[in-house]
Amino acid sequence: MLDFQLVAMDKVTPSADKKSLPPCVLTAHVGDIAVLAVNAQGTMLASGSTKGTIIRIFDTRTRLPLNELRRGTDPATLHCLAFSPCGTYLASSSDKSTVHIFNTRERNEDYGWSMRSMRNFYEEGKRSCAQFSLPDDTVAKLGFVAEEMEEGSKGTASQMSVVAVCSNGTFHRFSFNKEAKK
Repeated sequence: MLDFQLVAMDKVTPSADKKSLPPCVLTAHVGDIAVLAVNAQGTMLASGSTKGTIIRIFDTRTRLPLNELRRGTDPATLHCLAFSPCGTYLASSSDKSTVHIFNTRERNEDYGWSMRSMRNFYEEGKRSCAQFSLPDDTVAKLGFVAEEMEEGSKGTASQMSVVAVCSNGTFHRFSFNKEAKK
């Protein structure tokens, strides 16, 4: 497993008479890490390896793993990970010309790092709640956009959009229903 360090910046002090806490080492993936993303609140860290099949989410406060998401079984080069503003969704893009959207609030049952759980993960893994394909474009960046409510409407918006900005200068917007479950 490849490790990376997570430093609580609010605990780091520049004063010479105070010592900061040591960095925390998280065991994340077997291979090299390709992409990282932190949610807007700074409470979750998502990582994807160069193999591109699994995305892991960690709690930055406790440094414990929260979730393991399956992008697919076929290796892929991950280009981008992005959390929604509220942290409920995580989007990923890869060289497979697909964007996967995961619900981060749905937890894996009996989440663990054993080989037994890895086998179960590949058989019954947590998959994306929505996905869309792009016309052979390389996604440079992903971002979420909350749908605005029409004037005079009641309740909360049930639509969310993901915008994919591609390296060829095009962008694509995909809307999905936040209430939909697969």
